[in-house]
Amino acid sequence: MASTSLFSSEFDRIDEEHLEPEVRCAISELREAYPGEAVEPLGDEGRVALPLNVAVDLPSRGPVGGVDVRETEPVLLVLDRRLYPYKAPAVFSDRRDFPGARLSHLNPGPPGAAANFCLHRGSLDDWFAEHSIVEFVERVRGWLRDAAMDNLMREEDGFEPTRASPVVGFAVYDPAVLTGFVEERWRESGEGGFAFLWHEYLRDPDDSRAGADAGALRLVAPLPLEVLLPPQDELTRLANGINNRGSRWEDRLIGIFAWPPQNRVCGEYFAELPDRLSSLLAWAKGIGLPLRRGVDEHVSKQLRFTTGPKGVQEATWVPVTLAIPRPRRLIGTNTTLELLDFVVRAGDRIRPDNGSWSTKAGVARLGHRTPLTLKTAREISSQALDADLGKLLFFGCGAVGSKLVLHLARSGQGRMTFVDEAPLSPHNTVRHGLSFEGVGKNKAQALKESIEGMFYADDGTELVAVNGSALSVLQGDRKSILNEHSWLIDATASSALLDAVSQAELPEGLSCCRVEIAAEGRLGFLTVEGSGRNPRLDDLRAALFDAAVEDEDLSRWLRENRKRRERDFGAVLEEIDVGLSCSSETMRLADEDVSLHAAAFSRGFRHAVTKGAGAEGGVIQISRLGSGGVPSASVGWCAVPPVSVLRAKNNPEWEVRLKGGLERDLLALLEEAAPAETGGLLVGFVSQKTKTVYVTRALPAPPDSVGGPGRFVRGVAEVPEELSRIAERTGGILHYVGDWHSHPGGGPGLSRTDERTAADLQRDLGGVPLPAHLLVATDGGLHPYVFPE
Repeated sequence: MASTSLFSSEFDRIDEEHLEPEVRCAISELREAYPGEAVEPLGDEGRVALPLNVAVDLPSRGPVGGVDVRETEPVLLVLDRRLYPYKAPAVFSDRRDFPGARLSHLNPGPPGAAANFCLHRGSLDDWFAEHSIVEFVERVRGWLRDAAMDNLMREEDGFEPTRASPVVGFAVYDPAVLTGFVEERWRESGEGGFAFLWHEYLRDPDDSRAGADAGALRLVAPLPLEVLLPPQDELTRLANGINNRGSRWEDRLIGIFAWPPQNRVCGEYFAELPDRLSSLLAWAKGIGLPLRRGVDEHVSKQLRFTTGPKGVQEATWVPVTLAIPRPRRLIGTNTTLELLDFVVRAGDRIRPDNGSWSTKAGVARLGHRTPLTLKTAREISSQALDADLGKLLFFGCGAVGSKLVLHLARSGQGRMTFVDEAPLSPHNTVRHGLSFEGVGKNKAQALKESIEGMFYADDGTELVAVNGSALSVLQGDRKSILNEHSWLIDATASSALLDAVSQAELPEGLSCCRVEIAAEGRLGFLTVEGSGRNPRLDDLRAALFDAAVEDEDLSRWLRENRKRRERDFGAVLEEIDVGLSCSSETMRLADEDVSLHAAAFSRGFRHAVTKGAGAEGGVIQISRLGSGGVPSASVGWCAVPPVSVLRAKNNPEWEVRLKGGLERDLLALLEEAAPAETGGLLVGFVSQKTKTVYVTRALPAPPDSVGGPGRFVRGVAEVPEELSRIAERTGGILHYVGDWHSHPGGGPGLSRTDERTAADLQRDLGGVPLPAHLLVATDGGLHPYVFPE
């Protein structure tokens, strides 16, 4: 007959023939490795327990501290018949008198339960996937040896906190709030005491998705007993302040918080935890916690109860948090105070009656979660704790903008302003960073609320939502907003706004960048302006167009856009719409494509800010996704030097912006040809709206040109072919925008020959929406002349 001192004496034997093949294989391996063990399976249809006697290597002078670990320890390996071997066995001591209260690395259970060994800090299932059942037993042997030698925890490791398993939910709070609360009381008297805690449900108690026995509570504020006493002025002030943060006093759930005298240090490990109010009160009293006084005061004050989650609505939930001083700091913390969270689950029949609670009320364990703060988000995201990117102003909170915002917020950026005038529509949620709960709200406001909820416990967030257009901030009565930020990020995919931002007079301390997706999602562009806004966003757009002459991906994009424009508007000279707006429900673009580009934008933007990428010029980052076949992605980064900005000598309303390096190249050609004159053609595009000529490349003198001192006649050989090639590669965006020639040793003015050339150009361009443009290169620099059509 089995000994009644063993837990296994309560189990029934199972017919081995009815066990699963994997379980039978484990039994065979154990019998072969340990010939003296019968390994008779016990249990039921769901689990099988395998009793085993494990030989333990004890210290020569016996277990350290007299802990009752024996040379042979009976254990139970418990296998889940359905999930084994993918789920590791659980291991328990088979002894009813095993000294669990003196040992760490135990998973706590209800009173009277077998001691459950904790063998691995990480996932035991993952460990077991690479080891055999025999190696598992050897790990159990090692655990028992370490227990006998007092080596389960090293002194320098700190004190192991009580493991929270199983739990019925969790409480969310910053431990420093409660440990600081206790330490402040101890500084006053050093005595034990109690207070109340204002909690709220993070889940709707009526939400069936929460499950029948699960919940999450958020700590709003500690409530010292004195704030509940008349006239309750302090309580009113506290409630008003919390109402302003979005919490509601009528939704309160008042819990109990108790702590012992400062000198009542507890070094006991809790292998068993109470499961009834009676045992919780007795257990708390045994370690010096005045929980009984807190319970009585809770009843006498008739503090608010709440029903539990769906499925247990007949139950009254009262959270209880206990602070326990430990002999050493807890592992992973800087405090010696351990906080244990419980919930008293009392049904209607045992609610407080006649001034007391029924001690039959059930008690369950709550896990703990620390609320997310900006600092924690940075730590989790491997960002420097001081990695503040400044205060960010976002134009556009659509698919790209929302995902970029959330990437930055989740990495610990909490100072942002969002500008958008559109509501979130149902179809937007296919690609938007927010899900269906934001539908119907203004996109900027929905983003603000989402991030505020994420960092509700952090007072360092500065989030503002502007329900309006970006133009109202750039040009309207909200322009003062610009002065409050260090970065403007345009995520609108609007060419009109690109021009507006480029032309706007922005505050000196405001840097600017733009993000957009193009080519049906294959390309993503992050453009970052240079110092002093040179190059600007429009200059970076011009550099992108010019790069298409050599870059096949960019060229394909511009050629496809040309076909679309000609299909929709006819073959006319038009400015290209660079970005790809994701707001239309007819847009065909996968969410994962938007997410990949947004992730690249986030990393690129952070790098640009932290490394000062725009200090000596601008930056273009291009993210590329493969189309069809095997998925592929790449990100490239290139610097764009400052442009040369010139005003037309004859018409200052017009501005000429030359790609960085072109002025140097033209002056080098002047010097090389001197004393003869030289010249060539200018390529780029023109904005009639902003009266700007963008010059992206200068062609040298054609081979049939004639030049000499005081004279230059540009030839035409190879010119049509080169202009045609550039136009074809850029989808017709880049074209002829003027002539240049040199005046070596001469002045910047136009000669009579130059004036006739300008008149001829105006005549030749008749009917084409382009001005005639002549650029004169002298030893003193470049001098443009623009003659509108």
